[in-house]
Amino acid sequence: GALAEMGVLGIGVSEERGGLGMGELDWVLLAEETGYAALPHPFVETACVVAPLLDADGDPDSVLDGLIDGSSQAAAL
Repeated sequence: GALAEMGVLGIGVSEERGGLGMGELDWVLLAEETGYAALPHPFVETACVVAPLLDADGDPDSVLDGLIDGSSQAAAL
């Protein structure tokens, strides 16, 4: 979708892994905007929690690409 095309879903992922490599302040600003728009996507869970954790852990199951390109979504339990 549009978020993936803009690169927003990779906001918390390092540039080396195909993300934007931005910091937490940037995540908060985008999360606020997705909330204002009532975006029907688990943005915070996918882009701000799971993707950065996978990036930090070396993406052992190779799922980051799907999270960044929007073909997959994630949740943290």
